[in-house]
Amino acid sequence: LVYPLPYAYLQKVRALPGVVGAASWTWFGGVFEVEKGVTFPNFAVEPDAIGTVWADWKIDPQQLEDFRRYRDGALVGRGTLEKYKWKIGDLVTLKGTLYPIDLSFRIVGEIPNARAPHFWFQREYLEQALRAAGSSLDVLGTIWLRVDDRARVDPLMREIDDMFRNSEAETGSETEKSYF
Repeated sequence: LVYPLPYAYLQKVRALPGVVGAASWTWFGGVFEVEKGVTFPNFAVEPDAIGTVWADWKIDPQQLEDFRRYRDGALVGRGTLEKYKWKIGDLVTLKGTLYPIDLSFRIVGEIPNARAPHFWFQREYLEQALRAAGSSLDVLGTIWLRVDDRARVDPLMREIDDMFRNSEAETGSETEKSYF
């Protein structure tokens, strides 16, 4: 999250044998209540990869489709929905702290886990807003993978780190369990 990686890394990782799906998280750092600061993690993501990479989260297929369809759509973790008493259909604006833009979202779906604090929105929406503000976005924060075989996890992590060793931005791969 702290050390940005070139966005081009995502396509290179997606092309590796055994990778079923790959998605990135790019930290937005938006605040809902300015006086409280960032109170939930909010990330720009690629909507087409969500259902594959996080298949075990069992996000409603219609909500995933709505997330793909609506550029300003957001998928929000149940914990955050409950905390703010939001529901599907609500409009939410996040004030940018890292980027000089504020973004408004329509909640189109839920990440059905009471412990999930996430607020996901389309990366393309962030890219377009930054371009309109005279900036660009060519980095990402974290790449998440789903692989075809559990036995491939450790070898694939080594392969990814070897691929980017001695590059402008080296990677440090870890399992989801160690990440959390």
